[in-house]
Amino acid sequence: MSPTKPHADPRKKPVKKIKILPVKRTEQKSLLSEYFYPFLGILFGVVLFILAAFGLRWDESAVVGLWIVGVVFFARQLVRYMKGAPAPKKEEKKPLASLPPQQYTPPALPRVSKDFRPMPPEGDKRYPPPSPFIRPPK
Repeated sequence: MSPTKPHADPRKKPVKKIKILPVKRTEQKSLLSEYFYPFLGILFGVVLFILAAFGLRWDESAVVGLWIVGVVFFARQLVRYMKGAPAPKKEEKKPLASLPPQQYTPPALPRVSKDFRPMPPEGDKRYPPPSPFIRPPK
């Protein structure tokens, strides 16, 4: 035995190295910007009920609520315009019908004999395969 070589311990398993894949950070949207339109609907409902509780009629409180929601909406549009932020683009999903049509060709039927054994393709001269026990005719 060589004194420089360490003894292999069968009880210890070799340490497996794990390669950690890098993960790209995506820009996280704020809750308000992601759900802006539901927020406007909730804001309208809250303003409607608060103004009705203060004694306004339902139609008057609805008009005031629509004004408040409209001002918030246009303020957001103005801020986005001033910042130069592009309008959000919807992801377009192509319907399956818009894919280029491909001519359908049915698969070729396999050639079979009367007892349903496979036969070679038509015009193939390699069949039957040569047998070491049968001499070819002269």
